[in-house]
Amino acid sequence: MKVAILGDEITDALFDIEGKCQNVWKIGATGDFSLGDGKIIIGEGDSVKEVFVKGWIGTMEKPVSKDIGNGVAVYAQSKMVQEPTFTNIVPAGAQTVAFSYMIGNIEADFLDEENNRISTGRNSIVWTSEEGEALRKWLTEKIKRISQSWYELKRAANVKKITGETSLDDFVSHLGTRDERENAKKLIHRIARDAEDPETAITLANYVVESTEYRSFVKFVEKAGSQPVIPVSEVIAMMKDWQFIEAREVLRLLTGRVYAIKVLLGMIEGNVNERELHGFLERNPWIIEPRWVVACSEATYSKVLRELFPEGQDAEGGDKRFDLVCLDVEGDYIVVEFKKPDVAIGFKELTQVEQYLIKIRELIRSSKQEKRVRGILVYNRVKREMDDESLKSRKDITCFSFQELIASALRLHSDYIKSLETMTEYRPILDKIIPIYNKLNPTKKSP
Repeated sequence: MKVAILGDEITDALFDIEGKCQNVWKIGATGDFSLGDGKIIIGEGDSVKEVFVKGWIGTMEKPVSKDIGNGVAVYAQSKMVQEPTFTNIVPAGAQTVAFSYMIGNIEADFLDEENNRISTGRNSIVWTSEEGEALRKWLTEKIKRISQSWYELKRAANVKKITGETSLDDFVSHLGTRDERENAKKLIHRIARDAEDPETAITLANYVVESTEYRSFVKFVEKAGSQPVIPVSEVIAMMKDWQFIEAREVLRLLTGRVYAIKVLLGMIEGNVNERELHGFLERNPWIIEPRWVVACSEATYSKVLRELFPEGQDAEGGDKRFDLVCLDVEGDYIVVEFKKPDVAIGFKELTQVEQYLIKIRELIRSSKQEKRVRGILVYNRVKREMDDESLKSRKDITCFSFQELIASALRLHSDYIKSLETMTEYRPILDKIIPIYNKLNPTKKSP
């Protein structure tokens, strides 16, 4: 017999919780990941007897999901007799977080032999019994030891993810002084230990090493390094107080966009084909309008419109299907059509965009939506038949030249430059960007 859910066959792998763990401690294993031989002593004096348990306890890379449930489950005679538990340990310090990552299965057949030590409901152990107390003591000791080991293992694993193929010493080797390097290493160790997941650890550690060229950040690292305990939440809060995360992201955005504008200008001058322009503007719709996003998820519109306007070349080299459908901040649709640099636009191209708008409006009405639809035509050249009045004559269609788009994008990002120039710590990187900006926009120099 095979069982499947929505076509996916249920296999043993689905129930292999141990295989999903990052670290596993086993009974009978050797070394740091051993839970010993599983022997438990029950009773005292002449009534002492030995029993043995089998199984494992593990920790996952991320908190145990709710559908699995964290805690150590206990089985007897192949049946669960104790739902996942931490034996009523009151977590403190590292245990508070470690417990959310911990899971395990322990087999204790002695609970269901001559002396039945399982509750009437068969879902919990009678912990007050002699056997139950002995198992509780054994489990509690193992859980506490694993909780203590977990933090160090998590720190080491995250440091490795942060540094990749290099060492932590090499990771911070670019810092100016020995004190700066040591303080940064201390902070990275704490981030690696306390971050909820590896991605957070990597992000915060990269902010540490990327921001050390700014003197105010170096002072922050020195201050943080002198504190015995500093939770990751406090690291993030302190970084936000210093505006590092926000300012760094703005700087990264600015750098990428200035170079993107430079690339687009080169594409226009090089008369690249329309497919290359399409790919570039699909990745960078902000050049047309900063608040837009490409409506990649609108598969229905894309599929139907591409069927209505199948791909094909006309005598002028124009593409007979729309180039992009974008969404503005109000959720309205904007059809974007652009022509390669050596293609001049005229009445035919304006009519083409109008046809796109009509078909999209029909689709919207059939789906009972209330969305505005407008079009944009981006060009490099115009035909002799066209004048400024003709370009503006079509309702809901706006025409922009590539030069106008580039000039508008440069004006927008000049404001970013001005805001960052007030922070002297960002000057080293701005000094690399501003010459490119000025070359692209010679009519308006940045200070």
